[in-house]
Amino acid sequence: MRDDGSVTAELAIGMTAVTIVLGFGVGLVQIGQARLQVGSAAASAARLLARDEEPSTVAAMIRATRPETRYSVRRAQEGGLSVTTVTVWRELPVVGVGGVTVRASATAVTEGPG
Repeated sequence: MRDDGSVTAELAIGMTAVTIVLGFGVGLVQIGQARLQVGSAAASAARLLARDEEPSTVAAMIRATRPETRYSVRRAQEGGLSVTTVTVWRELPVVGVGGVTVRASATAVTEGPG
């Protein structure tokens, strides 16, 4: 019995599995980076909105942070606090998996006139 081609087939299957695992690993790192950037953007947006900055200024700041992603900002005034939520969609590098929504919220004390 000859097994000349079995090593090649096993190697091909093994390399495919390694590639998929590495793709998921890279995706997890990218999600972690996105989470840090979105958290920073939410905190900055909350501070800007608490100082009564224009929403266009806040949108420009978020666009500068994550230009390739879609985002949304929710502003709510709750008892002297400015609550901001920033949401982005991040695609994973593995084909056919799709992506995840990364969301961060931040709260800042609303500054009065003064």
